[in-house]
Amino acid sequence: MREDIKNEFDSEEEYSTDIITLVDENDEEVTFEVLGRADYNDQSYMAAMEVFDNEEDAEDAEPYVYIFREGEPDEEGLLTYDIVEDEDELYDVQEVFKEILSEYFDFD
Repeated sequence: MREDIKNEFDSEEEYSTDIITLVDENDEEVTFEVLGRADYNDQSYMAAMEVFDNEEDAEDAEPYVYIFREGEPDEEGLLTYDIVEDEDELYDVQEVFKEILSEYFDFD
């Protein structure tokens, strides 16, 4: 693995599901399963997929991995996350996660 990547997804440990709930720009709660976390270029990132409340919604949804950058804690001290929108940053971080998660997912 590249030396500029700090991987918090350790394939030697038993895998457990990490579920988080974030509040979007419309103050709606959205639940995600965290696929992995990594530090890259002095930033912390998280790859996650949306979790749905019912099977029908899950079947209708296109599989989509969101890449979040850890932001500054809010006024209550809770971590915040921003969706990575810059195309160059997104591309670089996607490549980091592809390398980290390639053992578990087929990206072709």
